[in-house]
Amino acid sequence: MQKDIIPLLKMMNCREKTASAVIAPDVKDGQVFQVTPCFLYDTKGMFANNASFIIPDADEYLLGYSNSALSWFMIQKYCSSIQNGFQLMSAYFEKTLIFPASDKQKIPVIKHVQSILANPDSTDIPHLEKDINKLVYKLYNLTPEEIAIVEGDA
Repeated sequence: MQKDIIPLLKMMNCREKTASAVIAPDVKDGQVFQVTPCFLYDTKGMFANNASFIIPDADEYLLGYSNSALSWFMIQKYCSSIQNGFQLMSAYFEKTLIFPASDKQKIPVIKHVQSILANPDSTDIPHLEKDINKLVYKLYNLTPEEIAIVEGDA
């Protein structure tokens, strides 16, 4: 993996309203903790009425990364396993790392995410998600062996 990755925790130290944010709700489909990747994108400055973890000033790239297989692998590795899910607390995100992609590197991920957001009922979503995973793996220079570990095939 790249050495110049940054902790997600640094991105979460925000107390003010921002133009956009990636939100990790603590409750999804009745589950108290995340059992699958479930990061949401907010561009309207909404507030949640339940516990949520907010990454301020985020973009569609961070949303794509957050819902990727690599992000989920890191969540499973570093976050506390509880009630058949994972507790997403900032203390656990200290070890979660995000590749600081350039604008050029972000474009393909952003295009895929925008396609998903524009048509959330599309049958192409599994293919787009798989492509996002491949793009993320490329950014991190993962080997086929490392990809197999992330995807649970090893």
